[in-house]
Amino acid sequence: MTRPLSPLFHVKLPLRKGVGLALLAFVILLLGVGCSQGSSPQGWPAPTLAGNGLYYFAKDKLVALDAASGQKRWSFPPGDEKLTAMYGPVAAREDTLYLGTYQGLVYALDATSGQERWHQKVDSAVVGGVSLGEGLLLVPTVRGRLLALDPQNGQTKWQFDTQKGIWSSPVSQGGTVFLTSLDHHLYALDAVSGQKKWSYSAGGAIVASPLVTADGIYFGALDRRFYALDMGGKLRWQLEAQGWFWDQALYRQGTIYAGTLDGSLFALDSQNGQVKWQQNLGTAIQGAPVALGETVVVMVTLATEPGGQVYALDAAQGTRRWATDLGKLAPTTPAMAPGLLYVASQDGSLHALEASGGTQRWTFR
Repeated sequence: MTRPLSPLFHVKLPLRKGVGLALLAFVILLLGVGCSQGSSPQGWPAPTLAGNGLYYFAKDKLVALDAASGQKRWSFPPGDEKLTAMYGPVAAREDTLYLGTYQGLVYALDATSGQERWHQKVDSAVVGGVSLGEGLLLVPTVRGRLLALDPQNGQTKWQFDTQKGIWSSPVSQGGTVFLTSLDHHLYALDAVSGQKKWSYSAGGAIVASPLVTADGIYFGALDRRFYALDMGGKLRWQLEAQGWFWDQALYRQGTIYAGTLDGSLFALDSQNGQVKWQQNLGTAIQGAPVALGETVVVMVTLATEPGGQVYALDAAQGTRRWATDLGKLAPTTPAMAPGLLYVASQDGSLHALEASGGTQRWTFR
């Protein structure tokens, strides 16, 4: 019997009878955890738009597409070589792409050709996506370590260890790196040294990446609470919901939009947490909400169910503007370009949708 290392078994998840067990099954399925012979993590494609290129993981390759037409430009690795599963999107800066894999390998690639510039082995699997900021390439691992690498050569500048795994992507702003962990904490680290400035303890494991704005820091946790902190780590307000908060929230014009795995999308006043509106979309909201003009777009699907919907809701009222059924969607955040929305499916296909009405422009398989 073979089974890939899964961070799921290093954290106690708060389960509620019925809903809790269904969500636990959902998490296990998404991570590709299994006990059958030859089982392995599958990963899911997370599209990233950089310039006129679109990049995402398709089964065992990183694929580069033309964002307008969907035509393939290149794939990595070349030939018959394969990538182990990827769960986070790539990060892009100028002409270089950065990615982390479940095998614990971090790559830097030429964005035009897909040629490897360097790679680095880290201590364990990368589930949360790598990120760039403060002149650093930030790499979180499932053993709870955050590595700050030199983007030019992959050399380690500093590292910071949490007490449990990291599934999120770190966010950097104003000389500080903000990091969430399954150990229930949000950490604020000095970007130069990696030393802890402060930390905040939530009531449950944190899977979502923090949202950092001029108003403060926002994140949801698996204790079914959504938290708002000031920039010094003091609690400003919190909201208690019925479902787990799985991914990063969205800030738009004084409103915070956050989705849960029980299908609820909240629009909250960023100053006091007052609920402006709430929509129940039926099944799990996966990936972060994104803003398209006057609409907020979310994807809902459950790994154990056959269908999946992309919803566009009015940002002010929460009323539905359009919905598109694309089957089993990957639990990732859509990528956006002017007039277009890019959405990935679990089978490795990528769809370009018209932002105005959800009509498919093209699909890459």
